Amino acid sequence: MSLPKIGLGLLGFVIITTVIIVFRVDVFGPHHLFNENWPGHARFHIVMQATALFIVSLFSLWALIKMPKTKEWLAVAILAPVSFWSGIIIGPLVEGTDIYASEALRAVGFPINFALAIIYLSLSITGYILALKKGKDD
Repeated sequence: MSLPKIGLGLLGFVIITTVIIVFRVDVFGPHHLFNENWPGHARFHIVMQATALFIVSLFSLWALIKMPKTKEWLAVAILAPVSFWSGIIIGPLVEGTDIYASEALRAVGFPINFALAIIYLSLSITGYILALKKGKDD
């Protein structure tokens, strides 16, 4: 398998699994949307975030599958995962925010979502770079 194909597969994986993770953890998990201790407006923002991510992810997948594999269209393809996971890196910089959704997650000793953000951003950038490589099959 060529490096560009590996990169495209990696980008597809990152886009799809980002949506799965967000819907599993933030939408249908107990710590966010259906957490009765969260104010209604905070839960409203989870619905907004999930909706926006879903729509942008559809656009990212469309760009990945249907458009030419240029640096511009591949940048559109990584828009969904990069825009979502970057927020987890930036969020803790804002006073009054908390990267932990519960005390149980705080007890783990490190922010799992922060680690996932680093991994997914790295995979997105790696996939983008590999997808642009010109192989002997191209």
